Amino acid sequence: MDYQLISLVATGIAIVGVGLGYLDLGSRKKKEQQEAGKMVDEAQDKAAKILRQAQDKAVQILEKARLDTENRNEKLEIRLDRVEEKEMREFKKTLGQTTAGVMRQKVDEEIMAAQAQIEGYKVKKMQEVDAQAQEMVRQVTRAVLGKALDTSKHTALITAALEEAKTAHVL
Repeated sequence: MDYQLISLVATGIAIVGVGLGYLDLGSRKKKEQQEAGKMVDEAQDKAAKILRQAQDKAVQILEKARLDTENRNEKLEIRLDRVEEKEMREFKKTLGQTTAGVMRQKVDEEIMAAQAQIEGYKVKKMQEVDAQAQEMVRQVTRAVLGKALDTSKHTALITAALEEAKTAHVL
């Protein structure tokens, strides 16, 4: 019986050891689960913190980009205003030159047209004066000579009278 008792005690000790080991294993498992839970919580906290930092950084980047865009837009507007002013000055200058040139050309054309009209008027009036002079000479000749002269005799008489007037410095 000694062996049985020893065996029974050893088996009892083994069962108690296994039971204690099981309990120890359960408590270790619990501790590990608690540690794993803590690690998960810490990881979630770190992830949330990183996410907040990333969001904050994204907001900062977007704000900076917005400010940069506004600055660029302002600079572009200033440049566009300058270019627009320069183009307007050049346009006005060109328009002024073109207008002056066109006006000068129109005035020259008007002067040439007026000179042509004057020249035509002169020619017409000279023809009228010649016709009147010839008619007067005919009438005077008829009255003086009592007869009419043909055109060739009449021309010769006028030419002789003009030559005589030139010589006498009347004309």
